[in-house]
Amino acid sequence: MCANGLWKRWALLGLAVLLSGCQSSALIKQADVNGIEQSQHQQAESMARVQATTAQALSQLDALALQVKTLQEQASENRVVLSRLDQRQEAFFRLGRTLMPVALGGDGSDQSKSKSSGSDNQNSVKMEQKAPYRYVEGKLVVGSVEKAHLLPSNWLFLARIDSGAETSSLDARNIRLFERDGQEWVKFELADRQYDRTHPLELPVQRIVRILQSSSDEPERRPVVAFKLTLGDIEQVVEFTLSDRSHLEYAMLIGRNVLKDLMLIDVSQQQIAPPSLSRDPSVPESKEDSNDKKKDAD
Repeated sequence: MCANGLWKRWALLGLAVLLSGCQSSALIKQADVNGIEQSQHQQAESMARVQATTAQALSQLDALALQVKTLQEQASENRVVLSRLDQRQEAFFRLGRTLMPVALGGDGSDQSKSKSSGSDNQNSVKMEQKAPYRYVEGKLVVGSVEKAHLLPSNWLFLARIDSGAETSSLDARNIRLFERDGQEWVKFELADRQYDRTHPLELPVQRIVRILQSSSDEPERRPVVAFKLTLGDIEQVVEFTLSDRSHLEYAMLIGRNVLKDLMLIDVSQQQIAPPSLSRDPSVPESKEDSNDKKKDAD
């Protein structure tokens, strides 16, 4: 009996030890699971912070890309304006060398040139501000029809202002191309309808344009020449195509090459920006004016 009782005690003690080990193992496993869950939660929070930072960085990159695009567009516009200014400056220098036209019918002698020079000096125009001009956002406001002063003819023309036309145009007759010193020139007569007169001119050709008319299958070749134009208080060297405009109402057409970046059109108005001249040079001088000038000279 004693042996059996002792065996039972040892058996119960072993069972208690075994149960205690199982419980400890379970507690350890539960602690491991809790640690893993906590680690996963921390990783998830870190990933969310990384995603938020990435989204913010991408948003900043998009904003920078938009700013770069805007700067590129502004730079492109500035290049266009600078190129236009360079072209005007180059045309101005070219025109400065040929501003005094060769009158047709002259004998080319020094005496003929002296007379021509004296006539040009007599018809020179003093530039001064005569009227208040309206500007909007730094641009001169002009009407649908304006008077424009032209050199070297030294005449005023009534011109149609048309933003739909790319290049300005002038009424010219008897247009003939020829070569001088290896450069293409054009000989023509500038028509002044108001006083029924023409001004013979010879000017270097800037370029040739081809215009396709609805009445013809072949394009018409038109020479382009440079004139010094005054419209309002703005003076610039401008390219004009030469063509017979006798069938049109106005001898001069002002296009976008004059208007761009400088003028705005008020189609409800006409002749609101006359050229800033001391007098109308187109009006032929009377005998009294000529006599007065002779007395002043004496």
